[in-house]
Amino acid sequence: MTYEQPAVVRPNGGLASLVQVAIGLSAVVHVGATQSDFRVQNPVVTMVFMAVDALVLAGAAGLFIAWLWQAWGNAEVIVAPRKMRWQRGWTIGSWFVPLANFVLPALVVANVADASSGWRRSSRRFVTLWWLLFLITEIAGHGYFNTYSWVTRGGEIVEYHVQRYTLHSTLSLWIVMTVLEAATTVMAILLVRRITAMQTAAATAPSTAT
Repeated sequence: MTYEQPAVVRPNGGLASLVQVAIGLSAVVHVGATQSDFRVQNPVVTMVFMAVDALVLAGAAGLFIAWLWQAWGNAEVIVAPRKMRWQRGWTIGSWFVPLANFVLPALVVANVADASSGWRRSSRRFVTLWWLLFLITEIAGHGYFNTYSWVTRGGEIVEYHVQRYTLHSTLSLWIVMTVLEAATTVMAILLVRRITAMQTAAATAPSTAT
């Protein structure tokens, strides 16, 4: 007669710490890249910084998804025999569904956060605030606007100029974006810490330890 090993909560504090460092590093590198673009205005230097920025961001995103995958597994154990609202595959797939990825990742993370507390208290507002900051930063960071100027002679336009600005092009806009990115980074780190702490507490609780 065989016995299945009972499912237990396995806190992923090590991975959580690595994710937090990666998120913080990604934010610092991104600020450095945009500052270089703003100050140096050298195409080659800008390309190097942007390439490093993209690589660090991809690494941080991959680590976050890996942490979320493990956190889902712990959350499932915590709420057993109840079922999670979203299947584990959505911890990865939710980020890659066009248009739906404006909402799905937040729903999956909120589900993991709620379940990690044993449904006793909701972290939905915290997750919503983090996600809204994330979306605003991402959308604004890729946005741009145009300014127009012209010179007239005798009532006719003789010169016409269009200048494109990104939201990192001027010092005031760069400061605004830096503050937004810093707030998003802090919220993401706090989110990882919060969910990991709840799962660590659940791992030592009598109901889950046995």
